[in-house]
Amino acid sequence: MSALRVLLDTTWGADTGGTGRYVRSMRAALQADPSVEVVCVNAPRLTRGHRLVRLPLNGVLHLAWTQVGIPALAWRRRVDVVHTTMTGPVWCPRPVVLTLHDALDFMPEWRPSRVWSGYMRSVGALAARRAAVVLTGTQASAGEIGSFYRVAPERLRVTPYGSALLGVVADGDNSTSPVGASRHGGPGERRMEEGGLFFLMVGVADRRKDIGTGLRAVALLQGGGVEMEAVVVGSAPREFAGANWVRTLTDVTDCELAWLYAHALAVLVPSRHEGYGLPVVEALAFGTPVVASDLPALREVGGVAARYARVGDVAAFARELARVVERPAEERQRVAQSAGGARAMTWDATAQATVAIYRELVRRGA
Repeated sequence: MSALRVLLDTTWGADTGGTGRYVRSMRAALQADPSVEVVCVNAPRLTRGHRLVRLPLNGVLHLAWTQVGIPALAWRRRVDVVHTTMTGPVWCPRPVVLTLHDALDFMPEWRPSRVWSGYMRSVGALAARRAAVVLTGTQASAGEIGSFYRVAPERLRVTPYGSALLGVVADGDNSTSPVGASRHGGPGERRMEEGGLFFLMVGVADRRKDIGTGLRAVALLQGGGVEMEAVVVGSAPREFAGANWVRTLTDVTDCELAWLYAHALAVLVPSRHEGYGLPVVEALAFGTPVVASDLPALREVGGVAARYARVGDVAAFARELARVVERPAEERQRVAQSAGGARAMTWDATAQATVAIYRELVRRGA
């Protein structure tokens, strides 16, 4: 079988959120496939100058790159398929595979930027409808994208995302513990190093991720006499800045994140909206209990292995966490028995499913 040449737009690979992890993980998995030749390209970007000048100019550069640069490179590099993330060219001489994680830009309460969301609702939506295939991580997000972007069902494909941490060893001797990088010292540090006496959240302190609900649930448990700490990889709301039981970690390596997932008593995912929910998959892959918001996408990836609480309901989250605290060994055993699918969700599997779609498009001359 001849090598498939794929033009992969890795512009969003530097993003610190889920989009960046998707791009980086897919790039690594595709490059490891001997049947695929990956041509990685990035949009030009200004890094100097005043922010008020730099941001609009970068927007213009990105628009020109997406609509002119990528089609030109696809022709010049003689690739078979073009794969972009977030948005793509409206016209391209080669079939375009576009990855969308959700339809937040159509939802005023969640849209990250008015200007960017306006672009996505116009040019981005047209590009999605013109793409040969639109990929996403769950059936829930596929329904959302089909409805808002008006993408035909036959052009939507679900390729569940994997965990980049499955091959990472979280040492039992705490050599990969990130506790030393914590911004807050305190009497709980030794307990954290021993593992098992902290809850973990991964995300930023915005309204959609709702880290505050998770922390308020932990505080409610503490009020009932349960001494637990909370670790947030990302950022926590300002109201918890002075709490010595909240640890905020940034720039965490994969080994450190693996240690946290493996040693946490439970992982909280209190999001108000999700298109996938990678922390759920990564936690379950380590056999760690999960308490997540009762959202369709999170139920899809967590299945019966996770516990669920009503969105934004602090008391409900506290009740589910209390069940984990009361029976930690039984909870881990329950996860081990019901989360086998999470351990099979790797980026190699995601890449294989994606390559199969590439080849299907080439065969039918899309």
